[in-house]
Amino acid sequence: MDLQNIAMRPLSFQSVFGPCTAVAFCVSQQTRGGIEAQRYGPPCIPASPDKWGRSAVTSPPTSPDVGRHAIEASPPPPNRISPGPIVFVPHIGGECCPLSAFLLRASCHPMPSSASDSDVLSVTELTRGLSALVEEAYDDVWVEGELSDFTRAASGHCYFTLKDDDAQIRCVMWKHLTQYVYFEPEEGMQVRVNGHASVYERRGDLQIMAQAMRQAGKGAQQQAYEELKQKLQAEGLFDADRKQPLPPFPETIGIVTSGEGAALQDILSVLKRRFPPAEVVLCPVPVQGLDAPQALADAVAAFNDLDDTSDQHPDLMIVGRGGGSTEDLWAFNEEVVARAVAGSTIPVVSAVGHESDVTIADFVADERAATPSMAAEVAVPDRRDVAAHIRQLHDRLREHVSGRIDTARQRVDALVSSRAFHTPIRRLEHHRQHLDAMVDRLTRTGNRLTDSARSHLERLADRLQAADPEQPLRRGYAYPTHDGNPVESVDALASGERLRLRFHDGHCVTEVVPDAD
Repeated sequence: MDLQNIAMRPLSFQSVFGPCTAVAFCVSQQTRGGIEAQRYGPPCIPASPDKWGRSAVTSPPTSPDVGRHAIEASPPPPNRISPGPIVFVPHIGGECCPLSAFLLRASCHPMPSSASDSDVLSVTELTRGLSALVEEAYDDVWVEGELSDFTRAASGHCYFTLKDDDAQIRCVMWKHLTQYVYFEPEEGMQVRVNGHASVYERRGDLQIMAQAMRQAGKGAQQQAYEELKQKLQAEGLFDADRKQPLPPFPETIGIVTSGEGAALQDILSVLKRRFPPAEVVLCPVPVQGLDAPQALADAVAAFNDLDDTSDQHPDLMIVGRGGGSTEDLWAFNEEVVARAVAGSTIPVVSAVGHESDVTIADFVADERAATPSMAAEVAVPDRRDVAAHIRQLHDRLREHVSGRIDTARQRVDALVSSRAFHTPIRRLEHHRQHLDAMVDRLTRTGNRLTDSARSHLERLADRLQAADPEQPLRRGYAYPTHDGNPVESVDALASGERLRLRFHDGHCVTEVVPDAD
């Protein structure tokens, strides 16, 4: 809204002068020889001067053509209200007039010098009447202007002025509303303020009671992004201490992404290469468009609602999509998605777009990956690292058992060489029995630990052996490919195509021929 010209819609109200109909409220600059044309409201035509030397103003016959008409006014008489800046207020008896003329003609006639007390308004009555008029007409407006004289009082309330090249207006924002201003207001900043207009009765000043403030000139999406980011950050949803650790060896991984995008194939490829034992449960959803935010949130909630004993209940979730424009990725900036991810009891790895694409979902997720492929690498360990870790555990266990045996042997040797063996036979027998018991306990403990470690290692070796893609080839199977792509069905083959067959000890090239049958 332009600060220089403020137009009011028609309304009926009870003013300090009695029932009226407001048709225009227009702040306009005074010009030499008259008043500048009003931009809004019905046309007003000057008539003959009244007793004060001011042109009376009357409304013309009703016409659908409401244009811009100048209102001429002669200089005011001494000790009377100056016409500028002019405020156009309700007309009485079909007349539209400036505030100065309206005050002088409150009873539709010039006020005589001997007016009775009932015809005279107090300042309070006047300001209250104007305040009621302004508040009802401008109860919810957006005003853009330059921020000036910004002050944050000790009480927490904020006082400032909005101005442009031709006008200015004071504004007030109460403390409980300032928490929703997600930037630091600065002198000279261009802002947009939402609120309602009112009159501060103590000074008779027109002001705006501000409800919200936004920076002007920023895109709506960027503004919404920053506001939601600061809102969720203030709630603590980005805090590191609320993020869940990722399981070191997830058995089941849930994936929330498009069922047709390249991102899914990238994730599956990396998971198969790094950790084949992991099971994958896919919940395909749209990742862009109007339905995407709610679909993403519902998918995250659906995984969390699965029973913990279910085979499909994931130990970890990957939520994301491949690259795209800001608009394509916007679903992951929606509050419904952010709150679903933040509220998940299952650890979530976000993987949206590329390294440079940072969404709100990335901030609330337990772990952020730059791409879907990297999300898969973060989610599972490399099987070669697992095998190396198992070997380390085996070596440590063997060293530990050997150390315990050596320690016991040293104690036995010390006992044998001590004076105890030079005492009477009774003490010797006592120590021999004690030693036999210790050796027996140590042997049983060592055997138990060794058997347990051997069983654990055998189970792990069996799992790794079962996951080895070379095993089927050693049993006589071959792995056919065509132009580097796996052949999954005979329907995909055509006569004359050359196939590459891989065996466990080499490969050969063959040609497809029609089946004689």
